[in-house]
Amino acid sequence: MADIFISYSSEERATAEQLAAALEARGYSVWWDRNLEGGADFSDDIEREMAEASAILVAWSGNAAKSHWVRDEASYGRDAGKLVPITLDGAQPPIGFRQVQTIDFTGWNGGDDERLTRLASAIDRCCGREPGVDAPVPAATPPTGAASRTAMIVAIVGAILLLLAAGWWFTRGGDESGAAAVVAETSVAVLPFSSLSSDEDDRYFAEGVTQEILNRLAALDELRVTSRSASFQFGGSELPLNEIAEQLHVSHIVEGTVRRSGDDWRVTAQLIRAADNSQLWSDSYDATGDDLLRVQEEIAERAAEALGVLLDRGNRQAMTRAGINNPEAYAMFARTLNSFERAHSGPNQYQELAETVELADRAFALEPKLWQAQLVAIDRPSHLLADSAIGTPIDPDTSPQQAKAEILRRINLAREHAPHSALPVLDQQAIIYSDDWSMASEIVAAVMADRDNCQIGLSYDDFLVQELGLLEEYLEYSRHKIGCDPIQGNAALLEAALYADKADIVRELIDKIDIERGFGPDLRAKVQAHLYLGEIDKAEAVLPKFDRNSYFYFQAMTTLAGAKGDRAELDRLRKFAENFPVFPDAPRLHLALMNGDRALANEIAARIDARPGGTAWLATSANTICYCGKMFDLSATPNFAARLKEAGATQSKSSPIKWPLKDW
Repeated sequence: MADIFISYSSEERATAEQLAAALEARGYSVWWDRNLEGGADFSDDIEREMAEASAILVAWSGNAAKSHWVRDEASYGRDAGKLVPITLDGAQPPIGFRQVQTIDFTGWNGGDDERLTRLASAIDRCCGREPGVDAPVPAATPPTGAASRTAMIVAIVGAILLLLAAGWWFTRGGDESGAAAVVAETSVAVLPFSSLSSDEDDRYFAEGVTQEILNRLAALDELRVTSRSASFQFGGSELPLNEIAEQLHVSHIVEGTVRRSGDDWRVTAQLIRAADNSQLWSDSYDATGDDLLRVQEEIAERAAEALGVLLDRGNRQAMTRAGINNPEAYAMFARTLNSFERAHSGPNQYQELAETVELADRAFALEPKLWQAQLVAIDRPSHLLADSAIGTPIDPDTSPQQAKAEILRRINLAREHAPHSALPVLDQQAIIYSDDWSMASEIVAAVMADRDNCQIGLSYDDFLVQELGLLEEYLEYSRHKIGCDPIQGNAALLEAALYADKADIVRELIDKIDIERGFGPDLRAKVQAHLYLGEIDKAEAVLPKFDRNSYFYFQAMTTLAGAKGDRAELDRLRKFAENFPVFPDAPRLHLALMNGDRALANEIAARIDARPGGTAWLATSANTICYCGKMFDLSATPNFAARLKEAGATQSKSSPIKWPLKDW
């Protein structure tokens, strides 16, 4: 059993031998195919050694990227959470394998230099060690036994690009065996701490303190911590804590206050058991300057201990790694998220999002560990590219090509600072906007494989799940998300059940969608669900809850007319929309589908396919138009067809809803 398994292309065998020797000199045990014993079963030996190794070192090169053996071994390392990539000639790994920053070994001659030190640190982190803690000591000769190590299986984070209200925050989640979430004994929500000052800056600072505590608690495997998107909806709520806990499906609540007086701060915190509204722990802290960092850490630790978590060395290290320790940066990021939410609820979206991008960049500059800021900043160029794809004029100062380049630049920048568990999500975002989907199947499967982390929000987590035949996996993934965010999770599971044609789950969930909130995507899902169950009258009853100025309302009206087979109403809606200065191709395509006009649907899809960002729109946003099954002939969209072929996907989709005028 070796510490490190080396994967490489046969053309680089000499360099692989140098790597093995250099790492052995540093005290690691190394396995590479030179160690195969005569007569051994080649595949069995390789699989056994990869399973037992703590780190899988992949030496990428132009040759290695073409090797099926290297790709297979890299896939195993990525999925097991122990991939350590280097490049021997400057070539980047293929999309799907850029899990961590690749160390450049171009021109390396076998010496023990700074690059080897960086590699050793990466291997230590992969093995579950802090660099320099319990690390092997350089030795003149290889040790007789395997170096001490702790294998760390890093769960792959569940999808995705949210950007609505939640930002990007990772919290632990519990597996859900049914449609309804089960309250775990050690589940907790951290409500936003209240600022006892009227100063807006203090409010953002209080949110930053809250997020720091949430992140530290979320690092503990023993706890399920509700996502920020869910718990922050109850900021300032007058509901009793036990009712908030019931809605969030948690057993405990952490809440507190922050008060500032000049440079002095007072922070109070308490842990409440929801079952009997009893206070398990509370305390108050006075702090100035850097002392506030200690206060955040202590609150998280005391709450964890009160919840019965043993804070051994491993748990303390996990909490420390999860911390940012930069209140100013957190406050700036809280301001960023506030700007983001305001942009999506007002009429001047692009103008507001420009401010969001500026704030996100300031937060990231203050603290690069806030890699999530780059994901928030992606929203504006994503909107620009999507709107361009459907024929809507965009910012004259930004071309579609520039928007696409900006998206990929920020994804790469986020990847440099993100934790290992977030990287499959970033790979998914990158591949959506790339011109090579050959790794799409592996990436989509990796995104949905997570059962440990919560990543909540409106997203692209249904990317290609139908085309790749992964509906059952997607249903399980969506069911799990309820444990992360019971508020929005039901709508996500409802949509997954519609995709998968699961009438029993649809019936169970349909009344759990809160139509009083008037949230467009949730209301759209409820309308579609009623139509799926043949309940047109109940679908119509949802209409008054929509914002009549939103596209969601127009979408719902079009869907209802299509379900009734009402050509006159569809024609009225078309004429109504054509009176606007801009009538994009998205509603045009929806109307064509509801009217059963196949030729027009093909014509519109062809226009979208030919524009920059068209394939991304057809693979993501097109799914939200309707549950229409096949929407156009693949021959009409050659670019999209080429991407599907690369992914090994098909266009075959069935429609769970009956559309009287559509016969294909």
